[in-house]
Amino acid sequence: MPSRLTPYLRVLNRNAFGNFRTLLGEITLNTAMGRYLDMVTSTRTRPNENYPREVLQLFSIGTMRRNPDGTVQSDSDGPIPTYDQAIVDGFSKAFTGWTYAPQYPDGSTNYIDPMVLVPGNHDTTGKLLLRGVTLPAGRTGTQDLNDALDNISQDPNVGPFIGGQLIRMLVTSNPSPGYVARVTAAFDDNGRGVRGDMKAVIRAVLLDPEARGTGPEASSFGRLREPALWLVASLRALGARSADGTANADGYLNPRTSPLGQSVLRPRDGLQLLPARLRGTGREGSSGRSSASCPRRRRSAGRTSSTPSSTAPPAARSPPSPAFDPTPTRTT
Repeated sequence: MPSRLTPYLRVLNRNAFGNFRTLLGEITLNTAMGRYLDMVTSTRTRPNENYPREVLQLFSIGTMRRNPDGTVQSDSDGPIPTYDQAIVDGFSKAFTGWTYAPQYPDGSTNYIDPMVLVPGNHDTTGKLLLRGVTLPAGRTGTQDLNDALDNISQDPNVGPFIGGQLIRMLVTSNPSPGYVARVTAAFDDNGRGVRGDMKAVIRAVLLDPEARGTGPEASSFGRLREPALWLVASLRALGARSADGTANADGYLNPRTSPLGQSVLRPRDGLQLLPARLRGTGREGSSGRSSASCPRRRRSAGRTSSTPSSTAPPAARSPPSPAFDPTPTRTT
């Protein structure tokens, strides 16, 4: 495992039971994330769309507008998208200017400290965000970043999207709308007026009546474990020990899960959280209109840029189209 992943995992460990907005801020400025999704090279002259798309599609709101119970909102054209190309452009600009913290004396890259702002590399023009919110021109990179993340974390889609994902990861692949709605309510307000309290959310996920055995019949309930989780649970149940008998494990399990289709911390692509039937389409919904009105990202020399159309390659930007596919194309 690359050493840069250690600070990344510590961000998740530190914030797992904290506040969603804090987690979102720390993961955004984590240098390993910045390298993986190209935010460390995103500047006002070459804004990069990778992280803005991922943070919207996979980390926070998904691609379809949802009701508090997780059901998809639709109109006469089909499922309603959460964002379009103009919003992707706005977030791309808002996230420009951040890069690696100073190197260590030996010249090695600093992955421990968060990314730092280079003011001259930040786009200071106005930016369109979610729900019609516009950031005015002439602001600092820190102001734009914080307001952009606030805009995401306050979106009404976060509760049903994140809550639904947690239910599917921790309890069942087929939660009822009522189950999702109860978890959404915990996300929106922990009972003390606090939004995004992950401890309250996870408590709601695990202690819901459906999770405690009073929900649907067993034939439609439950979930398949990922290979890595199945293996760890099996070893715990069997009392497995390290080769010298002094610890629970040698920490070398990946060769055992790779043949089962999962290489830990090395997903085949950026869409592992989407159901397999949807990974080829980039859509959350199964029918109707696609999820937003902007073209699929085109990668060039390992980078995706939202450079103005006057300077971008012809295929990199095109007018909004109803055939938008928001699928991230990043692979490992």
